Amino acid sequence: MVKLLAMKLKKNLTGGMLKTRRLTTQNRWITGKSLSNFQAIEVTDIKNNTTISYDSISEAARALNCNESSIRRNLKSNSNKPYKKIYMFTYKK
Repeated sequence: MVKLLAMKLKKNLTGGMLKTRRLTTQNRWITGKSLSNFQAIEVTDIKNNTTISYDSISEAARALNCNESSIRRNLKSNSNKPYKKIYMFTYKK
């Protein structure tokens, strides 16, 4: 299974660069990408009172259909003001 995934990833090489549209934990292991380069965050929807964990800020941005910089700015400000009056971001510990 792992060899098959590795072969599929090798086929995605373009000019020596690996296309990294979305790196899952398994893909990171195969490609040798370090998990330490990604900062896990938790997103709390205050209207539904639900919390979802994401492996990275970029993954959360894709899921919420917003910019990474907006999430980073909200995290950096340490404000209690929800993003788009819906989402609260915190670094996962």
